[in-house]
Amino acid sequence: MSASPIQARQLLTRFFVGVIGIMILSAVLGRLLKAELVSLGQGFVATFGGPGLAACLAVPDALPFPPVHEFCTGFALLGDMPFWTVVAWGSAGSISGGSVGFLIGRVLVKTERFQRFVEGRGRDAWEGVRQYGAMALALGALSPLPFSICCWASGALRLRPDIFIAVALLRIPRVAFYLWLIKLGLKDIS
Repeated sequence: MSASPIQARQLLTRFFVGVIGIMILSAVLGRLLKAELVSLGQGFVATFGGPGLAACLAVPDALPFPPVHEFCTGFALLGDMPFWTVVAWGSAGSISGGSVGFLIGRVLVKTERFQRFVEGRGRDAWEGVRQYGAMALALGALSPLPFSICCWASGALRLRPDIFIAVALLRIPRVAFYLWLIKLGLKDIS
């Protein structure tokens, strides 16, 4: 497997495009679908509450699914769940899901399917963690790099569990920051 270093410019570009995209999408959807979004948010909170929000963030942080974090946290916020409650439940789910991903990496590292995955779609995260260890995991925790794949790589490459958990706590400011962006984009909705 050849090295594919994490490109700082590409990462920053993806980060800023994501930030701007979340704000624009929140504002546009908020203006066009205000009543529907508030109703969905209230239904989401009434039906699933905090545990459902945690699960909504845990699954894509455990498995390489498309991220749905911002939709779930945004619905919870629109459903009148307090900002810091959303951050707490969302962060707990994200860290729990990442921990499951870490264990998946530990268990599946020697399988042929896992090896094919890290030679393909998971290559950047795998190489980043292989070369830079906890620093690459920190980038995955805070940036647009797929956190689940960084967690898998961290487990497979035997990053110490205490270091993994310490770095995974960076999901808390990430959840809070993106929720704050959503709140800014939706400021005229609630």
